[in-house]
Amino acid sequence: MPRGGLTGGGARDAATRAVGRTDPMTERIIVVGADAAWPLAGVNVELTYVVKDRNTRWIDRLITLHGVDEDQRAKLAEIAEKTPVTRVVRAGTEIRTTTGAA
Repeated sequence: MPRGGLTGGGARDAATRAVGRTDPMTERIIVVGADAAWPLAGVNVELTYVVKDRNTRWIDRLITLHGVDEDQRAKLAEIAEKTPVTRVVRAGTEIRTTTGAA
């Protein structure tokens, strides 16, 4: 298995998987739900990388939260929007590459 546990699909799939890295996001959602004594019974995350044309692309993320009401779902959605990878992807972080001699 490649480093980091990513398999196949190329750069777009790797970026999509990074956004959907559910372990930290799911854990945080569950902890918040548990701390608030919410009836959170489970979390599922589905991601789709959409390419409309050469200059228009985005990631659709569907987070299914089982057992909570609309207010609780909205609070947990706020948490998902604040994950570090989501922020970096949204910001369009510049990558500056340099090389060094060995």
